[in-house]
Amino acid sequence: MKDEPGSTNLFTKLDSVFIRKEPFGLVLIIAPWNYPVNLTLVPLVGALAAGNCVVLKPSEISQGTEKVLVEVLPQYLDQSCFAVVLGGPQETGQLLEHKFDYIFFAPTVLVDVQETEPVMQEEIFGPILPIVNVRSVDEAIEFINRQEKPLALYAFSNSSQVVNQMLERTSSGSFAGNDGFLYVSLLSVPLGGGHSGMGRYHGKFTFDTFSHHRTCLLAPSGLEKLKEIRYPPYTDWNQQLLRWGMGSNSCTLL
Repeated sequence: MKDEPGSTNLFTKLDSVFIRKEPFGLVLIIAPWNYPVNLTLVPLVGALAAGNCVVLKPSEISQGTEKVLVEVLPQYLDQSCFAVVLGGPQETGQLLEHKFDYIFFAPTVLVDVQETEPVMQEEIFGPILPIVNVRSVDEAIEFINRQEKPLALYAFSNSSQVVNQMLERTSSGSFAGNDGFLYVSLLSVPLGGGHSGMGRYHGKFTFDTFSHHRTCLLAPSGLEKLKEIRYPPYTDWNQQLLRWGMGSNSCTLL
């Protein structure tokens, strides 16, 4: 992957600043059962494209998908860079006892109509739609903000003001106003985040998720004299010059 250029300020104009995408190393992908093909193969492709080796753990609930993956993947992928591990919670626990450089996991979290009951604490992967009655938009927002940050938040209303309030006053992995899951078809935006998943994926974002973004700066030799102003003793004049040279980012250092 080509290095991504980084912006510079006055004092680093002559330096080469860039972000280099490097593989993490050994990646563990634990896939859920609700979208067993998509949520298994999309992370796998991104992780391998980023140069990682992968241990893939499909959901034991999707036994048909498990069987197909075990039979098909070795026919098309180099078996030295990936392995498929089958099993249930016990095998997953044993996997987590080992050291991985990155773990990609889309967990199961359930929700219920009573805030204090166990089923209200986790996300639902099934044909259940719990409904919580609220008296106002403010109460709905307060309810959302009391919970863990959701993977996605959908707001439906004839009032654009209500939709905008939900967007501005809450936080979630993704947000949709007056629509459902259609944004998944857009490769230009990332998916994921919040309590329901670590990392983000989709198109290039999958590659970025499985890449360590390494900040790099290469300063040319022989120009140290031009940078003496950054060393003590500091005067009012050279501090003002430093702040001016670093622009709005000066507060990070001074």
